Amino acid sequence: MQQDKSSFEKLNQWRQVSFDTNKIHGLDFTANDENVIFSSNRNGAFHLWQTSIDDWMPKLISEAIPNVGNLSIDSRNNIALESWKETSQVLKVKLKNLKQSDLKLAEEKKIIIDDKGMNWNAQKSPIDDSIIFVSNRTGSSELWLENGDEYQQLTNFGGPWVMAPSWSNDGKMVAFMVSGDSDYSTWIYNVQEQRLWTHKELKSATAPIWDPKINKLYFGSNRNGDWQIWSWNFNDEKLKQITVDGAKIAKIRSDGQMFYSRNNKPGIWKFNANSKDEIVNADLLLVDWNNWQLDKDNIIYVKRNKTGQTTLIRQNLRTNTTEKLNEIEGLVYFSGLFLDAEHFWYSKRTSEDVDIELLLVDSHE
Repeated sequence: MQQDKSSFEKLNQWRQVSFDTNKIHGLDFTANDENVIFSSNRNGAFHLWQTSIDDWMPKLISEAIPNVGNLSIDSRNNIALESWKETSQVLKVKLKNLKQSDLKLAEEKKIIIDDKGMNWNAQKSPIDDSIIFVSNRTGSSELWLENGDEYQQLTNFGGPWVMAPSWSNDGKMVAFMVSGDSDYSTWIYNVQEQRLWTHKELKSATAPIWDPKINKLYFGSNRNGDWQIWSWNFNDEKLKQITVDGAKIAKIRSDGQMFYSRNNKPGIWKFNANSKDEIVNADLLLVDWNNWQLDKDNIIYVKRNKTGQTTLIRQNLRTNTTEKLNEIEGLVYFSGLFLDAEHFWYSKRTSEDVDIELLLVDSHE
């Protein structure tokens, strides 16, 4: 039955009922319309949760399987849900220009991290061959270290998200972000001391990166109501706001020049301390916030066409010209990019499987 526009206008009294950083894939009302059941990664993998709308205190439905998406509830509270499984590996791929021959391309790919679970954000240490990466191979996304053929789990947050690790220049520490109840915070793992720690000023701190010259972190934060880039100095523990025009994800070039992307507009901006910031790239989409890097003269970034095909692009900031490098197969959207002199590393999805499961009312009453 179609409802007229005036009736919808009378019902249009929206209110926010949840306040956290976790994702929701599907939801539906229970038969009595008093509660809502939804799938969320608030405890690592996507599980089913139930809560009252008026008193938002989600409780885990422990009988349900993990990795669930969309769902539907009938009049007896039976639940039909989408169950999915996926894996990814981290690949090291030789950078090339698309004008070059593809004959040897198969020989120029190497698996860096195997596809047990989802794996992403792999970065080689600046001082040796050890690799930091994020994986959910034990159920929740955690920080891992690969050294030779050995994998070591460094954190045990239990979900929902660990993201965007960044090596310090001396290779002693890794900064990364962890999702909490309502925001992301930055944590630091001291690799030499095998010690995990944070600081009160690193609450509300997204996608941390290290200053290339001194012991300082930069990160995005909305602690004052809007997204800006902030810095935190290890030595004096002072916090400082850097940008004023709106910024969320920062990258620092080796000469100290900062570039950033925003939370609400596609593109990349160049930070100017004494004048207005300027947009230097209009192609980077919001979904690829984790998929761009800098070198001396260039921005290396992922560009998507209308069909979703992803291509690695090199943009020369001196000449303002671009060239297509590699077509990227199976890119995980939160992959992260790592560059060395001749290669780029990215997370490639290797398998996906989706089924329909039923959770009958007798099993969860």
